[in-house]
Amino acid sequence: MAGRPKQDNSRDLQYRLRLNEEEAEMLETISVETKQPKSDAIREALYLYHLSMEYSKKNAENKDTTENEKALQEFFEKTMNKAKELKNESQAKNDELLEHDYTIKKRTD
Repeated sequence: MAGRPKQDNSRDLQYRLRLNEEEAEMLETISVETKQPKSDAIREALYLYHLSMEYSKKNAENKDTTENEKALQEFFEKTMNKAKELKNESQAKNDELLEHDYTIKKRTD
């Protein structure tokens, strides 16, 4: 037996991804809400990021862009800004918890 025939766009490469708890929860939420595997959600995010970069290159070179590309870029920029905002909030909360833990430990010493 030869097994299944290879697809034209087979996925032979693998990458290991390390996530913190919050990032894992985000990925889980996306997977559940979109009813797609986590790997597909990551691929879609990669695809959208790549499209955004291509749009930015075209825009920088003053090439014509379609309305769909403009809408996608605007959506992506808003999404990335919100993600950065949430990451900063999360980091601030984490720093606050670490400071609190340090204060408690210092009192008990």
